[in-house]
Amino acid sequence: AAPRVFRLSRIVGPVRTHGLPGAFEVPADADPRALLAGSGHDDLRTAWLAVSPDRAGALRARAVSGEDAPPGLVPVAGFDVLAVPFSRTGDFADEVASYTDAVVVLAPEALREAVLRRLREAAGLAGLARAGEVARG
Repeated sequence: AAPRVFRLSRIVGPVRTHGLPGAFEVPADADPRALLAGSGHDDLRTAWLAVSPDRAGALRARAVSGEDAPPGLVPVAGFDVLAVPFSRTGDFADEVASYTDAVVVLAPEALREAVLRRLREAAGLAGLARAGEVARG
């Protein structure tokens, strides 16, 4: 069988075991990083971001010339538009989501959806926490 790897960031919901303990043995020569390095998923792409002034310094530091903006890109009033290279959508979505309302993803759509999913999940967790506080009185 071909070797397989799974991104933990894609697991949604509670994790549960399947099968008996010891039913699977990780091969001694398993090297998931080597598998990922040769997977071609590290190609650089450009994210187009609307960034609030004086915020997101790490993103600003990595920004490149934004001369090839995709057609139909609509800037957000009062925000700066940055072109930032990235390779892994999930990892970059984690970073962008951490800026909350200071950054809006304009393109690509897959990155925008990944960031929105993270923000919605965080908002849901905050709602659960507030509901728990209300229930405790």
